[in-house]
Amino acid sequence: MHRIMITKQNNEIFSTEGKYVHIIGTDNYFKRGLAIGLSVEQCEEVDEVPQTTNTKAYEDKVDSLIRNRYSLSEELGILRQKDTKKAEYDAYFAYCEQCKAEAKEWLREHPNGDLPPLPQVEEVTDYLSETTDDVVGFGQ
Repeated sequence: MHRIMITKQNNEIFSTEGKYVHIIGTDNYFKRGLAIGLSVEQCEEVDEVPQTTNTKAYEDKVDSLIRNRYSLSEELGILRQKDTKKAEYDAYFAYCEQCKAEAKEWLREHPNGDLPPLPQVEEVTDYLSETTDDVVGFGQ
């Protein structure tokens, strides 16, 4: 029998087993997160974050990789002549498949695409402690 070991302590929610916490009904996964307005009952423990496809980021990355070798005009020309210049089309097609595989790998490493990663709890906590130290009467 599997015991759920999610706990809430000091406004943080986390798995005592070192697993990921998933907010049920959302795409939000984390190891340790702020629990303001969030209860343990709204969460479940999972072993890993499922791979989701950020379609726009994936398509943009594939397009960018293809453009490194082929302009849009060149690509249209190859497609237009695919029956008469089979070897050229086959090389183009293989390159596009390679670009798709590279984009999938890139997306695994950059799930938000080119967006900067979200700050972690420790970073936010450090920032807040630095910015509130100088406030007169803070915490009194």
